[in-house]
Amino acid sequence: MREVTLALGLWVIADVAEAAVIHVLEITHEHGEYRVDFVVRVQAPARSVYRVLTDYDRLERLSTVITAATLEASSGPHRHRVSSVLEACVAWVCRTMTQVQAVTERPPRSVDAEILPGPSDFERGHSRWRILELDGGSTRLVYHATVVPDFWVPPVIGPWLIERTFRRELVDAARRLEELAAPSPP
Repeated sequence: MREVTLALGLWVIADVAEAAVIHVLEITHEHGEYRVDFVVRVQAPARSVYRVLTDYDRLERLSTVITAATLEASSGPHRHRVSSVLEACVAWVCRTMTQVQAVTERPPRSVDAEILPGPSDFERGHSRWRILELDGGSTRLVYHATVVPDFWVPPVIGPWLIERTFRRELVDAARRLEELAAPSPP
């Protein structure tokens, strides 16, 4: 069993006064499955955070890995099919992947997504964002995901590189989310 865990306690990304604060960032890999647990506090109202997370046609604003995103279909006000094109580079190798998800919103508290394996480059996966309003206009985000790629990952170095990319992108996404959801100055 190979397990790599990184726990960062109260790691400050930028300026202390108004910056995302990471409480938990754990990434594990076992038998081809990656598991991510991420808890962060952002200085932005929960409703604004929820609005940014569910703006599916503009998800690329949250991550440099997402090069395109489209709300393909809706089967009700809170059930959607969302397609994303992802491009991840590790070392000198870049890979473009498609991820299609069945998304269920539970406004304004959570967003669940299940990877649809047929049209995706992933065997399976699930993610959940929980959005918790805190005092002072800030929000705690709790993110949990599992994903199994449906492509070859080189043993030994591959899992380490994927975990490193996950880590970097989650930290950057928290910073971007905070910027996008923060109230505009008067």
